[in-house]
Amino acid sequence: MKLTYKTKKTSRGYITTCNEVPSIKYGPKELKETAQSGARRAGKKWLLENKGQAPGGFTPPTGPSKVAPAKFLAPAAPKREKVNHICLVIDRSGSMSGLTDSSVKALNANVETIRQQSRLNGQKSLISVISFDDRINVIRRGQNAEIFDPVRPFEVSPGGGTSLYDATGEAINLLQREALSYPGNVDVSFLVISITDGEENQSRKFNSLTLKNLIDNVVKTDLWTISFLLPQGKKSAFLSMFRGFPAGNVAEWEVSERGIQEYQVKNAQAFSSYAVNRTKGVTSSTAFYTDLTGVTAKDIKKNLDDLSGQVRILQVDREIEIKPFVESKLGTYTPGTCYYQLTKDEKKIQGYKQLFVMEKGKKTVFGGDDARSVLGIPAGTLRVKPGNHGNFDIFVQSNSLNRKLVRGTSLIVDLRVGAGALQRAAVVASQQNKTY
Repeated sequence: MKLTYKTKKTSRGYITTCNEVPSIKYGPKELKETAQSGARRAGKKWLLENKGQAPGGFTPPTGPSKVAPAKFLAPAAPKREKVNHICLVIDRSGSMSGLTDSSVKALNANVETIRQQSRLNGQKSLISVISFDDRINVIRRGQNAEIFDPVRPFEVSPGGGTSLYDATGEAINLLQREALSYPGNVDVSFLVISITDGEENQSRKFNSLTLKNLIDNVVKTDLWTISFLLPQGKKSAFLSMFRGFPAGNVAEWEVSERGIQEYQVKNAQAFSSYAVNRTKGVTSSTAFYTDLTGVTAKDIKKNLDDLSGQVRILQVDREIEIKPFVESKLGTYTPGTCYYQLTKDEKKIQGYKQLFVMEKGKKTVFGGDDARSVLGIPAGTLRVKPGNHGNFDIFVQSNSLNRKLVRGTSLIVDLRVGAGALQRAAVVASQQNKTY
């Protein structure tokens, strides 16, 4: 409905009234424009209150309007929140005696990785924790990773047998129940990580067949990732029993203090890749635990940039510090432009450091922002051990002046203009923020 107005001058000033709604009257005012604008404001208010309907007895004028119709754009679809429902299942059977403190420390560290990666990738992660021996105990239920209450050793006191099947089945059922109470307009995924130091021997509710059926039913929705960390030598038998289960979702660990530290890193790497893939719309994984044996040259070429024409490869012929070595070859050394070959345990690779990849026996060098994701290395600072690199060598960016280069390895020098500048800026920023 369109309202029209008329203004008349009286002895006291100007008065504006609405032709269609007699109750709208504004004035008298000294200025004509003041009376008109006041009446129009009252008219807009009336239209809002009456939803544009004509007052009783009034027939709106017909014919073409002199005012062009308003153009309305369809509202953009709201961005769906990405929510990860995660359950960590940990073994507290008698054989874990002596390793409780370390396993709890590793679990809490993995939750911290989940928190960091979820925040970094704009996701929400709800974490449940189940401990098991011959009984199942839910010790955390759907806690937001941002406010997760760390698990304490007394909550997982060891004792009893190993009901791995029951614990894993309960984890799946728990996440299914949790999902029912969550809004339906979200982008959800489900992740179960079951860790044990022994073989199944105490389950009452589930056996290998019923657990396999449950896993198959949820996995076929393409929203679920089920993974297992088993003691060394048990992966093959597990895969034989659970035929069709993805080998990339099963890993082994050494049942020791050192083994716990290693699986903490393995879980951190796995979830970091998982979180990155979630940003790309992926909701499940069949390669949660992976190494470069599963990465092909095609994968590298698809996800990373070919830098071969922009770098120089130097062969290290003796044990020597990085700065004098590069100066002897190129004349000058700029921190952040050189990448050393990963051949030994690195206690700390900071999150700002870039990585290069080179296929063995070839001189093609690849790099890019997605290198860590392709290699399964988290975005944050992390201790890294050389693993199974398959047919590739990994090179790590160095900002050092005195790093000892290993004889027989290669060093890649980035020749691009400004190479190293961003890395040095990241170092300065990290020192100011005390991040690393």
